Amino acid sequence: MPKVFYDTSALVKYYHSEAGTPVVSKLMNGGQNVISVLGFVEAQAAFAAKVRSGEISKDPAGVLRARLLLDIAAGDLNVITLTRDHFEGAARLVGRHSFTHRLRTLDAIQLSTAMDLHRQGIIERFVVADQALVDVATLEGISVLNPMIPSATA
Repeated sequence: MPKVFYDTSALVKYYHSEAGTPVVSKLMNGGQNVISVLGFVEAQAAFAAKVRSGEISKDPAGVLRARLLLDIAAGDLNVITLTRDHFEGAARLVGRHSFTHRLRTLDAIQLSTAMDLHRQGIIERFVVADQALVDVATLEGISVLNPMIPSATA
């Protein structure tokens, strides 16, 4: 049973069918699933962005949000609180990588959290559908799965 931490770029694929959804669904249904409180907020913002872009309407977005909340309430998705160490780690990541890679602030926080959870043995893999974040995570030595890569396997 894999222990997996999801970046929001991958998490949203579980709730809304799009490229990469089959890989994320397989992982979510067969392992221990972890997100950060940041991912919880970002996922809801992503659902709202899909409404604003016209990809979905407001009612289906509400259903996606409800499914997310139910998965958390059922214990199928564990939410990790961010700590000062996660923010400090993110600052170090930005200092190391942002001049040569597109490492956004929230991505750095997610990666710092994933690295901390990996060091503690809480997770085995970081699932990310953003190639820029995959590149930096790989440089940092964390096991990454990009569900957008056709050969990706859960």
